[in-house]
Amino acid sequence: MLRSVEARDLESIRQMFNNPQTMKYLQEMTKPKGWTMADIEERHQRRHSRELNGELIQFIVEDSKTGEFLGTSGFPTLNLKNKTAERGLILLPNSWGKGVYTAVNWLTLQYAYETLKIETVEFDTHPENTATIHFLNKIGATLETDRPKFIVINGENVPRVIFTLHISQWPVVKEKIRSMLQTKGRL
Repeated sequence: MLRSVEARDLESIRQMFNNPQTMKYLQEMTKPKGWTMADIEERHQRRHSRELNGELIQFIVEDSKTGEFLGTSGFPTLNLKNKTAERGLILLPNSWGKGVYTAVNWLTLQYAYETLKIETVEFDTHPENTATIHFLNKIGATLETDRPKFIVINGENVPRVIFTLHISQWPVVKEKIRSMLQTKGRL
C-alpha cells in the first residue's frame, strides 16, 4: 500500500495536484496555471535531495490489489535529531470513504514511532477539512490551541489547524486505529 516514489509516479502526482477536489484544503500547493511536468520534476528533485539528507520521507499510496495510484503520504518535515515530524497525506477522491486514510495513518504513524523513534508527529490541516479533524479527534490527537497558524495565499491569511500526537499516546492511538480498521474490514 505504501512504497517509494518513482519516476513513473510523476504524471499521477501532477494530475492529483491539478485536481480541484483533491487540493481543496491545500490551496498553498496549487498553481494558478496548474502544475506542469517540469514543475513536478523540479519538485521531485528538491524533495529527493531533502529525502537523501534525512529531512523528509515520501511515499506513494497505492491499492494493494490493483497497484492503482491513490495518493501520496509521508513526512514533509522531518527532524530526526529533535525526534519530530509533520505527517502529510493527499488522497484522490476515488479512495475517500473506503478506509484508505485510516490505513495510511496506521502505517505512517507506526513507521514514525516504531522505526524512526519519532516522539511528536504534527498534523497541519485547513479548519474546514472536517474529515481530517474528525479523524484526529477520534484517535485522541491534541489540538494545539496555543499555536495559531496562518499561511498567506494571494495576500490573504488562510487559517490552519494543528494537532499533535506524542509517542506516549501511541499505544492507545494504535489500538483505536486498529479497531477502526477491523470495523472497516481492512485488517
